[in-house]
Amino acid sequence: MSDIKVLPLVDQVTLVLQPTENKPISNWSEYAQSLIETFMKKSKLAEVFGFEEKGRLFEGYNTGMTTFNAPFYCCIAYHDTVKNMGIVVHFSGWSFHRFQEKTGWKLHDFIQNSEDESYSIRLSRLDNAIDILNAEIDVDELYKSIVDNKTIVQFSNGRKNPSILKPYIERDLDIASFYIGSLKRSNSVLRVYDKKSEMIQTNGHLKDFYQRFESAIRFEQKLKGNLAHQASHKIRTINSNIELEKFILSSVTNKYRFVDYQTNKYRHETSLVLDSLEEVNFSFEPMESRANSLEATRDYLINNSGLLTYFHKINAIYGSETVKEGVEDLYAQFRDSTPNESVGKWLSKYQNIYEEQTFKPWETVNGQYKGEKS
Repeated sequence: MSDIKVLPLVDQVTLVLQPTENKPISNWSEYAQSLIETFMKKSKLAEVFGFEEKGRLFEGYNTGMTTFNAPFYCCIAYHDTVKNMGIVVHFSGWSFHRFQEKTGWKLHDFIQNSEDESYSIRLSRLDNAIDILNAEIDVDELYKSIVDNKTIVQFSNGRKNPSILKPYIERDLDIASFYIGSLKRSNSVLRVYDKKSEMIQTNGHLKDFYQRFESAIRFEQKLKGNLAHQASHKIRTINSNIELEKFILSSVTNKYRFVDYQTNKYRHETSLVLDSLEEVNFSFEPMESRANSLEATRDYLINNSGLLTYFHKINAIYGSETVKEGVEDLYAQFRDSTPNESVGKWLSKYQNIYEEQTFKPWETVNGQYKGEKS
């Protein structure tokens, strides 16, 4: 067996430029074109790729350009009547790989060198990837061990990651790829798949590279929304390729760690990644739950609803252990009830937020997870 390697890299990238000057909508198209011209020069995109004003634009945008006569996809676009959508710049994984080859820039170089006082830059999607090379990792075995509860997916603080598990491709009853999280709803999704096999089967642009290794299993984290925005802030502070690699490793392992249920120790996949991470230099901040939070509801139940007063009264009247019966009664009422329409509306707004917080409302003190140090 050849030496095992852990390779952190960036795959797909989408960022949005927002003008810093508030121009009237009547001048938006002209202004957007001038911002694009500035960005193209600073980012070197005008030097690296050829573009044409046709082709499939990024979803939701109606004016822009795409790469000309290229096997990969890169797009710059805006909506001519919706200024607040900004200007989107989207790279497929292949096009960003080619861009890095041509410029010698990594993600942090690209964003920092492209900045200008006329616009802000923020990531709306970022795919951080970790390739584990020459290791004996079986995607099918990992998936089935999670399904059978032999492996637990955890956050870095030790809490269980509650994200759904979805097999993507079945091949001879073996799972060739699976997702942890919902592509539609989650701001962080992990895809696990055999990168070497994918490149061979599709005759991909990195086929020759991956054929050099005995195996290549990819753990690819797709970030969007608030988590991509947090990544944007971090990337602006990165000054070297080593720091970028630490960021990628830290980002993925902050959300996804595989733990053997019986031994309560990290599985081989996670141990390899953590062993290659000399220093954690990034972690996601808990999402703010805004108004109408579970914490506020719990606080109301304890302090203002009369619930605890009710328990004290029945305990005094019927005996010191009667409160247990009272709790069981309330649980029975809950079990027999049906959630109303407001529950569905609340979940549509806040479920993602609480899943990403990684701790439950009663595990916090003043908004901080009890298991974390101040």
